[in-house]
Amino acid sequence: MLGKDKPPSRSDRWGRWFAIALVGGFAAHQDFEVARTWYRQIRATGFTTTEGVVREHRAVPVESKNRRLRVVYEYDAGGTRRTADRVWYDGPRPSYAHDELVAARFPPGSHVTVWYDPADPTAAVLLPGLQGLDVLSLWYLLPLNYFAFMFRPRAGSILDDYDPARQVREQPWGWRFDPADHDRWDGYLLALVVSLAGWYVVNLLGLKFLPSVWEAVGMTAGAVATAGLLVYAFRAIGSVEWLEVDTTKRELRWHSGGRWAAPLHLPFEAVTDVRVGEVGDADPVYRPEVEWYTTRHRTRTITLPISFDRAAVEAFVARLRAAVRNENPV
Repeated sequence: MLGKDKPPSRSDRWGRWFAIALVGGFAAHQDFEVARTWYRQIRATGFTTTEGVVREHRAVPVESKNRRLRVVYEYDAGGTRRTADRVWYDGPRPSYAHDELVAARFPPGSHVTVWYDPADPTAAVLLPGLQGLDVLSLWYLLPLNYFAFMFRPRAGSILDDYDPARQVREQPWGWRFDPADHDRWDGYLLALVVSLAGWYVVNLLGLKFLPSVWEAVGMTAGAVATAGLLVYAFRAIGSVEWLEVDTTKRELRWHSGGRWAAPLHLPFEAVTDVRVGEVGDADPVYRPEVEWYTTRHRTRTITLPISFDRAAVEAFVARLRAAVRNENPV
């Protein structure tokens, strides 16, 4: 539609809302479970302590063919001898790969300190407070919430954004237009998800140890820094596009390579036309096109990124044409 974003079909709208409800609902449930686990672990630091004895390690079948290795221990609470097998409150993704490491810390016959709830003496743990694996549970939540976030309704075109309020930045020498700049946070989140997934796989398959809270925080900080480096490397080496309109030097600088790639310099005098180009028939998209004379007096055309929003592209073209011709836009 002229001047509008491409309208989604009814099935597309229903599909998007179904995806939002499905992924968002599951993500919210997992967020709640992790928050509840953190609350229980922190609350357990206020439990009453007593001495206990580890009796055995017992393999317990759970969920399909999975098995958990439980540490079974006995303790006295309120004058009653009790038995429990909870080391700490597991989150929504129990640490199957670390069961043997947990059990190794509490060999059979060893004396341990048991923390139990005086209001419910059957609720007991051996490790109160946040554990390293509790922090690493965030590595599972972030990708899940990221995918839920990606289904969110978004303002502007579903392709590149030509809204001047978001994308045009005034500079001392003129102005700069960055059509894909609105994706930088999406890009960082994606890089962070990839980074955390990589660290998680390394920890799950290669680093067989139980991290402390501070070790887990350090690993998370390393993943965050890695994501930042990935984004910087992509913007420095990968294909990044933006346009600089320098009214002091009276030239356009079109960057279409890496962050450090040399731009194409177009003097205003060499520009012969600035127009709106249309691509496609059934579902057309629009893009600014700049025609210019080469040194051999031949014309060439550079095309900026496409958008469904024709009105925004037309407004941008009018502003760019006015800058080149040194006149006020209509």
